[in-house]
Amino acid sequence: MALRLLTRVPAMRSPLPILTVLASVMAATACENGPGVAREPPTVRITSPTRSMTQGQSGMQQPFELKAVAQTAAEGGDAEKRSTLAHTFAGMAMQGVLFFGIDSAMALLKDRRLGIWRRLRASPVTLTELLLGKALSSAVMASLVLIGVLAFGMVVFGIRVQGSWLGLATVTGSAALMVSAFGLLVASLGRTEQQSRGLSILAVLGMSMLGGAWFPSFMMPQWVQTLSLAVPVRWALDGFDAMLWRGQSLSESIGPVLGLLGFTVVFGLIAAFRFKTIPETA
Repeated sequence: MALRLLTRVPAMRSPLPILTVLASVMAATACENGPGVAREPPTVRITSPTRSMTQGQSGMQQPFELKAVAQTAAEGGDAEKRSTLAHTFAGMAMQGVLFFGIDSAMALLKDRRLGIWRRLRASPVTLTELLLGKALSSAVMASLVLIGVLAFGMVVFGIRVQGSWLGLATVTGSAALMVSAFGLLVASLGRTEQQSRGLSILAVLGMSMLGGAWFPSFMMPQWVQTLSLAVPVRWALDGFDAMLWRGQSLSESIGPVLGLLGFTVVFGLIAAFRFKTIPETA
């Protein structure tokens, strides 16, 4: 059948009709082979136009070139899955460690209720030293929580650090310091454990939602993304995302680290001012 079709083709000046006939011959040959085995057809790719053919050929030109290119399945599905897992673990780790900050604040409020804080204030230790000791101990525990959650994701779910390990460490440490300062802020503003716990849990859930812990911040409206910059969780997750799955360098962690340290300073100053105004007998 292929020979019969070729003998009927007259002499042509442009190679485009010849390619069309050859494609028809290939299709006819495939039909004659029968429906026995399914064959994967070649993919036709259209490339850029070629120049006009030489003079003497009636000004005809070949508008495009046909090429048969083998196509393979797109790679990167596993990488996309890992990036989703990395963001999820980072978001849940930040929400969980903020809840730990609430627990540390409740412990401090309990010390005030039982009179332990009053005895500590009567000791030869200054208020600054007391607050620094509480903050550093909470920061160490928060760092261990973050490291444990991320390590679990790496071992069990295959999360990989695509960026800088040092950048990941600085983001983790800055986030832990912010959490410890947040705990001091809650303890300084609260009067009773029950009242402070309810309000602080509401604040943590709001910060987690706006900061992108539940779903990425780029999926939110633009005005919400702008508003989320006033939330420390957004800065922490930007740093974790940059180091875990975006594959960015150490320099890209500077912005999130500075943002987290800024929140740490603000929370700490407010807490220190409030503790100075609390009577020692409280």
